[in-house]
Amino acid sequence: AEDVEEQIDAFAGRAEDVEELKPETPADKKKDEGPGMVSLLISDLGVISWPSLGEVAQTFGIVLLLVGLYTGFIAVVDYGAQGVLGQVFADFYKAMKPEDAV
Repeated sequence: AEDVEEQIDAFAGRAEDVEELKPETPADKKKDEGPGMVSLLISDLGVISWPSLGEVAQTFGIVLLLVGLYTGFIAVVDYGAQGVLGQVFADFYKAMKPEDAV
């Protein structure tokens, strides 16, 4: 029980005593080793396999086709829902319409 370390109060000292809070000196700064981030990005651009213009056009055409099909599907479902729900709620629509609007 005598090997227990005494607890140190983190707020008892001063900021100058804490190593992490001391300002960095030029000797403390580590020099960057190796290339910078921008040069690494530029070198990675050469490694990427870019698609040809034909592949881009084909993919773009497929996307446009799918967007058109999805839009058509939503339009058909919306039109059908309006027809069915219009019949269900027809009495409510008539009840809410003011008499002088007829």
